[in-house]
Amino acid sequence: MYENLSKGLKNKIISASNMKSYRERHGIFVAEGVKCVKEAVHSDYRIEFIAVSESFVRTKNDFLKEMNKKGIKVYQLSDEDFKNISSTESPQGVIALIRKKDIEPLNLIKEDVLNPSPMFIALEDVRDPGNVGTIVRTADAAEVKAVILSNGCADVYNPKTVRSTMGSIFHMEISEVEDFTKTLWEFKKKGIKLFTADIKAKRNYFDLDLTVPFVLVLGNESRGVSEKVVEISDELIKIPICTRTDSLNVAVAASIIIFEAVRQRKISSPCK
Repeated sequence: MYENLSKGLKNKIISASNMKSYRERHGIFVAEGVKCVKEAVHSDYRIEFIAVSESFVRTKNDFLKEMNKKGIKVYQLSDEDFKNISSTESPQGVIALIRKKDIEPLNLIKEDVLNPSPMFIALEDVRDPGNVGTIVRTADAAEVKAVILSNGCADVYNPKTVRSTMGSIFHMEISEVEDFTKTLWEFKKKGIKLFTADIKAKRNYFDLDLTVPFVLVLGNESRGVSEKVVEISDELIKIPICTRTDSLNVAVAASIIIFEAVRQRKISSPCK
C-alpha cells in the first residue's frame, strides 16, 4: 500500500533522533508515538514524511486515511526495522520527521503585547530533557505565550524532550537564544517584569501580583540562575518549604508558580 522506507531515509531518522548537531544542521527533528504525531499533523509545523510499521498499517487505518487527505507522505517498513529506528523501548509504530521553526524571541513582543497581559517562561541551563518537556507542557496548559531557552538547556528537539511534552511542543512558541541575559533585557525594556525563582529569595511567589505581564525565570537544577540574571530581575521569588527538603524539582516549581498566576488571573476558559 505504501512505499518502503529507503535506507537513506532510515538513516535520516536515526541521525535526527541521536545527534543534536544533525538536527541543528538540517533543521529537522522527530516525533514518535500516536499522540505526538497527531499533534504535529494538526499544527502548523511542516512534516517531511511519516514512517509506519506494518502492524500500524493493519490497525490504524483511520489515522492513515487522515494523513493521505492532508497529502503527507507515508512510508512503510517491517515491525523489526521499525524497532531499529525507534528511540523507545515499546514503539507504537509511527514516527514523523518534522521541520523545525525558528522563533525570534523579540518578535514575540508585539505592540499590543500588554493587552492581554502575557506570561512567558525563560529557562537558563535547565539540563534534564524531562524537566524541559514537562515545563513546555505546563506552559501550554496555562496559556503561557512562549518558552525561551538558553543555549545551555537540554535540546527541546531531543526525542525524549519531545515525548515528555506530550504534543505540547506543537502548540507553544519556543525560542532558543544565544544571549539569554540580553534577551531578558529586551523584555524588560518593553515593560515586562522579570520574576526569578531563587532559593535565597525573601519574597514568596503568592505575595506577588502575577496579573501583570511577566517572564518567569528558572535556572539550572543544581546551581539555580546566574548572578547576571539575579542582577537584572525585578523580583526574586521562592516557594516556601515546610520541611528539611531544601528545594523542589524545577518543573514542579514552574507548575506551582504559573498556576498561581492562572488563579490570580481567573482565566475565563475552563481547564479540561
